[in-house]
Amino acid sequence: MRVLLVVNHVATTANDRALRAVESVLAAVAKVDVERTNHRGHARELAAMGRRAGRDAVVVFGGDGTVGEVVDGLLEHGPGQDVPTLGVVPGGAANVLTRTLGQPRNPVRSARLLAHALVHDSGRRLGLARLQVTGPNPHAVADRWVVLNAGLGLDAEAIARVEAARRRGRRASGLRYAVSTVRAWSALDRSAAPLSLTSPLGQVRDLAMIIATNTDPWSYLGPHRLRPTPRASFDLGIDVSAPRGMSVAGTLTSVTRMLTGRPPPQSHTFSAHDLPWVQVRSSAEVALQADGDYLGQVRGVRLTAVPRALRVLSA
Repeated sequence: MRVLLVVNHVATTANDRALRAVESVLAAVAKVDVERTNHRGHARELAAMGRRAGRDAVVVFGGDGTVGEVVDGLLEHGPGQDVPTLGVVPGGAANVLTRTLGQPRNPVRSARLLAHALVHDSGRRLGLARLQVTGPNPHAVADRWVVLNAGLGLDAEAIARVEAARRRGRRASGLRYAVSTVRAWSALDRSAAPLSLTSPLGQVRDLAMIIATNTDPWSYLGPHRLRPTPRASFDLGIDVSAPRGMSVAGTLTSVTRMLTGRPPPQSHTFSAHDLPWVQVRSSAEVALQADGDYLGQVRGVRLTAVPRALRVLSA
């Protein structure tokens, strides 16, 4: 079996010692080639190369942002029988995908699970979403796959702040994300609600922020799951949670309900489940993120659900 191991060496836990241990575990069951990323978008290039080379699996050792890049590369020409199976070893700050799939948070233990899955050809297929930026967007990524979630507004602004801090040499962590979110919220014009959302259910206007998800939870606050869309599933379409405002009381209510897995009241938040597509337009430029990767300021996006798009290794 031929495996390409893509490593983001600047990820939170993907250090040299951990990499050697992970490589050793996988090398016991497969021929492993290791490639380290050295620039933004490199993981996508490596994954596309892995598909062209006919690798059986591409394993990512990094965070959710690196996973998103790898999926983009694997599915550069769409789903197909020639797409390698994806494996993920947690190396980031949140590791939402591996935790959602039930993998251990320890990289070596997680690698052992993947090795077992490789030997026994064990996996599952994930439904993903295709994201296309619409309207004028000279500085935004125009087209990509979404594994976990996409967001317009506050969450994307917070991720932009975290990425800026990382460029200054700061470490990403749950605390940094929380602090960045509070600061982004404080800097917002909380009276603004520039977003409108269209789906098969009709159109909803005057939304302050939109989260679109493929799975539950949306993210983690340390050990606590944040669940704005508790019915979301990789086996279904797109779920949406969209606050109508960002007031102090409304935001606190939303966060409390996210932590307890209860949807916010429809009077404060528009929610929808299992949608085949979603179109968003904004009257002003708004920040966009996908899978924890800041993509720029946009005026609109379209998300389309793609069932069973990608196979992943799992127990």
